Amino acid sequence: MGIVSATLGGVPVAKVGGAEGRVASAAFQIIDESVTKMSAFQIIVAAMLKRAAKRASKDSAAALEGVEGIGVFRAVFKAISGRSGPDPKGPPFFLLKASQALLSAVVLREPPLFGERVRAKLRAAERELARAVRKRDDAAAVADLRLLVAFLAARDGRFDDAVQRYIEMERANPSDPRPHYLAHIVCRFDGRPEEADKWRATYHRLATGLSVDEQAALVTLTDELVVALALGGSLRAFDGERYPVEVGKVVGAAASRVDLALVSALRDKKKMSMVERLEIRAVRALLHAGVWSLLKKFKSK
Repeated sequence: MGIVSATLGGVPVAKVGGAEGRVASAAFQIIDESVTKMSAFQIIVAAMLKRAAKRASKDSAAALEGVEGIGVFRAVFKAISGRSGPDPKGPPFFLLKASQALLSAVVLREPPLFGERVRAKLRAAERELARAVRKRDDAAAVADLRLLVAFLAARDGRFDDAVQRYIEMERANPSDPRPHYLAHIVCRFDGRPEEADKWRATYHRLATGLSVDEQAALVTLTDELVVALALGGSLRAFDGERYPVEVGKVVGAAASRVDLALVSALRDKKKMSMVERLEIRAVRALLHAGVWSLLKKFKSK
């Protein structure tokens, strides 16, 4: 858990010898020990991620076969927690973090947007927003910066800050329906239904004049925000039994992001093997199947 936390916290994995193997080892330890609480959908996605990691690096391939350090990982965890592995009854956030660390550090080999990297980007966006407001830049550009700051705050788990940014955006331009709807989404995923309903009501009063392009842009913003809220730690983003609508939104938003990534990846086929393209298509199919499964379950209730 320490290795995964350090990876998400901003440790430059690529610059540390053998770090990819250690990240893979730790991440799969967490994933494998959580398998009894995973759905068939999650198990299949985890297996695909494991294969992608194994292809991506020799270090991670060795880790999957078992490297020195697994025993140490178990011993340290047991010593600090009194258990032999992650709590299977606990929230699935650490399972999500393990998958994110594996995907970022081993498969994509890009620093994950977690921890200090999120906060550094948030500070930079806030400085740029303050500069734009001070110099009275174009109103549309200032609004975009406010949207970016709110998104990064949600991504960092600071949901109150995100809502506050939407309030500032609403005050700057009361006729813009976007902050109303996005604030509604944040409040809904943060367990504030009354506040969410108020924001939604004001959105509907303003949204009658939206063009088709503006509606499509708002859908994209919503998808990105929903994924950010899930990764930011929303308690409602993963509990399909109690919150099937919210979980359905997360899966649907993820599926939408994968669709866009698939289109982008297939435009440049030279950079992808046939196996990689098939795996992306398979992930897309699984995510969309998850959406329909959740909708069917919700309707049956």
